[in-house]
Amino acid sequence: AGLNAEFTINGGAQLASLSNTLTEISHGITGLTLNALKKSETTGADSSVTISVGKNTAAIRKGITDFVDQYNRVQAVIDTQTASSTGADGKVTAGILAADTTVLEVASKLRNKMVSDVSGLSGTLKRLESIGFKSDGKSNRIELADGGALDKALSDNKSEVKSLFADTTDGVGVRVDNYLETVSGLEGSLVSHRDTYAKQSTQIDQQVVEMEKQVLSYRQRLTNSFLAMEKAQSQINQQMQFLLQRFK
Repeated sequence: AGLNAEFTINGGAQLASLSNTLTEISHGITGLTLNALKKSETTGADSSVTISVGKNTAAIRKGITDFVDQYNRVQAVIDTQTASSTGADGKVTAGILAADTTVLEVASKLRNKMVSDVSGLSGTLKRLESIGFKSDGKSNRIELADGGALDKALSDNKSEVKSLFADTTDGVGVRVDNYLETVSGLEGSLVSHRDTYAKQSTQIDQQVVEMEKQVLSYRQRLTNSFLAMEKAQSQINQQMQFLLQRFK
């Protein structure tokens, strides 16, 4: 028959588990799940296993910077599609969405969601600028201008950093996610906007087809008229020849 896994933590009372998987729920090991792989022995006596638990700030830091990077990619796409350029000949070429106020509004509101203060926070970290992120003042891009500030915040005020992004009322991540749902969700404004463009494109295609039909019809009428004119001119020439022969 199998035996219970027996163990102690920090010299405390002996504990037992029906499973080799020791979890926070079953044994109060806060934030950890441990798998006991084998009994540890030295010269007939059980030996201890030391497990050190520390803050994994590197993963959190990467998550934050990846989040900002994705935001910047969205803004870069919007900038590309709405920008205008001037050629050497002075001709201005406008981006395909240069006059689209809806897209420009999305870029502006998205930036505001990222950089404005988070309401209701009691600590010192209330906006991205508090942890080292700043705008260049020329575009909607946000850059990590002070990596030391981010590292210090993660080391000294991790709970405040969490609230900055995940506060259920107004956290940066929460409000950005909520806003994106309103613009790109199933019934979002951008989806509706896209559908409107698609409908207009279909209508334009249909108009082009009708215009091509009209052009072809007009061309045929011109061709028929030209042939009729040549035929009439040929008949006139024949009549003229006949009359000239009669008056000789």
